[in-house]
Amino acid sequence: MPVVLARVDDRLLHGQVVEGWTPHVQADLIVVVSDTVCLEKDRCRLMQLIVPDHIDLKVVPLEGLGDLLKSSGDSNILLLFAGLDDVLSVLEGGVDLDSINVGNLHNIKGGTEVTPSVYLNNRDLEAVKRLVQKGVAVEAREVPDGVPFDLACCLEGPDGSE
Repeated sequence: MPVVLARVDDRLLHGQVVEGWTPHVQADLIVVVSDTVCLEKDRCRLMQLIVPDHIDLKVVPLEGLGDLLKSSGDSNILLLFAGLDDVLSVLEGGVDLDSINVGNLHNIKGGTEVTPSVYLNNRDLEAVKRLVQKGVAVEAREVPDGVPFDLACCLEGPDGSE
């Protein structure tokens, strides 16, 4: 059940993930983790259309992630979250993650630009702070060959303290 990448991207599944990240981390299972998307059957069917046949796709609610990870065998898993709050929820629910890649959080919530593709508002910054305090590395990086940016640098102190 190795998680080879946990990514926050408000677009969720799209070409950059399928064509860039999936082969880069050698994922054979993509898991979209969202309480809302799992209820949108048409959206789930559309996402399935862009995933190559040799890659499995699952869409699960936040509470279902732990069970899925336990039952996924030796799959290399790429997790997709729409926001940082969802990552915190699964961590608080008992899922262990060492690092989070933030690929895209658009400026639709009044955030401040951190990278050209990542905007963080106060709620996001608080989530980053809580993740860092839990020992989770949080980087911003849009594509695999991009330069990672440590989001802990956006906080008051290097460990997320004020």
